[in-house]
Amino acid sequence: MRIVNLTPHAITIHATSVQIDVPPAGTVARCAVTTRALGTIDVEGIDAIPVTTSTLGAVTDLPEPSDGVAYIVSRIVAEACPTRADLYFPGEAIRDAGGRIVGCRGLCRIGGE
Repeated sequence: MRIVNLTPHAITIHATSVQIDVPPAGTVARCAVTTRALGTIDVEGIDAIPVTTSTLGAVTDLPEPSDGVAYIVSRIVAEACPTRADLYFPGEAIRDAGGRIVGCRGLCRIGGE
């Protein structure tokens, strides 16, 4: 299987016995998001925190499925394409002592079938 990283960041996957570094492919799959205001939440009597709802829209720069190819995308892109079994997003984050993400423990897929 070949892995193509359609995110803007290098992904370091810590597998069972090996570390796999997947550089960005140069194309980033993105999902349009429409946001709509719902109101605010009062904080100590002040309308302070805006509340919105978001709806996923069209996905751009995502190639059609190709035999033997797995695509790493953002979770948002994967959720917008729930029937695509070839889309993966980084699994559990691994952080360094300063709290920065330095890798992930495997990959995740929507649906899990």
